[in-house]
Amino acid sequence: VSKKIGKSRSAIANSLRLLSLDDEIKNLLIEGKLSSGHARAILSVEDNDLRHAMSKRIIDDDLNVRQSEALAKQIIKKSPKKKIVSPEIIAAYEDLSNRLSSGFGTKVKVSGTSKKGKIEIEYFGNDDLDRILNMFNIGEV
Repeated sequence: VSKKIGKSRSAIANSLRLLSLDDEIKNLLIEGKLSSGHARAILSVEDNDLRHAMSKRIIDDDLNVRQSEALAKQIIKKSPKKKIVSPEIIAAYEDLSNRLSSGFGTKVKVSGTSKKGKIEIEYFGNDDLDRILNMFNIGEV
């Protein structure tokens, strides 16, 4: 396709990426209120409501592409990371935490996702730590 229309492969790929924007932002692009550079900066923000707010700010403040990219970085930095954990996984971790707490005789917290997690075992003093380490056949501190 790039040879047929005389554009680089990256230019075509970038143009195709713009199709994933919603219709309202695509219309701003078609109307010339946003450039493709502005639209690529908007694409870096995942939340649709934030994309709309960003496009409005770009137009209202007459931001250039570099300023729009900087704005996108600010928005991404401020946006909380959404960790979606199903209620079933939460319940399973709570059950496992309770069973481990009973087994170790101290508070144990299990947390994580399907890709990675963490087990925290509380201890109270060196004697308690030694007791827990002995359960793992690790020895004493």
